[in-house]
Amino acid sequence: MPARRNRGSPAVGRSFDNCPAGPTLAATYLGGTSMRTRLSHLAVTASVAVSGGWGCSNECPNCPGGGTSLQVSPGTTSVLPGRTVQLAALVYDRDGALLNGFKASWSSSDQSVASVDSTGLVTGLAVGSVTITASVAGLNADGTVNVVTTSTLSGQVQPILQTSCATAFCHVSPGPSPTMTSASVTYNSLVASGTTYVTPGDTTVGLLLQRLKSTTAPMPPGAPLSQLQPGNYDLIALWIAQGAQNN
Repeated sequence: MPARRNRGSPAVGRSFDNCPAGPTLAATYLGGTSMRTRLSHLAVTASVAVSGGWGCSNECPNCPGGGTSLQVSPGTTSVLPGRTVQLAALVYDRDGALLNGFKASWSSSDQSVASVDSTGLVTGLAVGSVTITASVAGLNADGTVNVVTTSTLSGQVQPILQTSCATAFCHVSPGPSPTMTSASVTYNSLVASGTTYVTPGDTTVGLLLQRLKSTTAPMPPGAPLSQLQPGNYDLIALWIAQGAQNN
């Protein structure tokens, strides 16, 4: 009897060892070349190339299915003029498992507001909003990029912190401080509590920015935000420079 496909195996890190003549995958990630087990706004695929046939059949229980849906991550984000933000095209199979091995093509709805290169790296050019479209294997998905000159806690900073820092067992409750699960909670943890995480109006001091650019104790773990997404780091720094308001 043919072996059944293992539908419960995780998509990222799934083994293809049982596949005869399986594909050769070469993935390059921001901040390193090691395979990540979780894609986020920060640690995202810059490029993925695939060579060779899948060579999979019912005899291969861990083979992936074909891509049936596509998502641009992050779906909505902001960037300052002259700075960049990295987007990722996430391909899922019919079971909702995340697949690797697909290369996306990218386009911007308004090249005068923001441009996008072949890896999904968006550069802000002028204040405004654009739709960034990813196309993969006949699938299309959109993301929105807002080019801004101001940074607010709820509009720019909280989405960055919540997806890169407030993750499982990290800056959530229970978990290590500061807690960053919502804009109000983040403000109380970073500013209102009188801690040393943020000094409103001063970006030269404060533990938050130190950790976001540190290479010895980085946040997020593995590589600092200033390397992974320098444009996002700039938005947090701008919010602090503008007074770290509860806005």
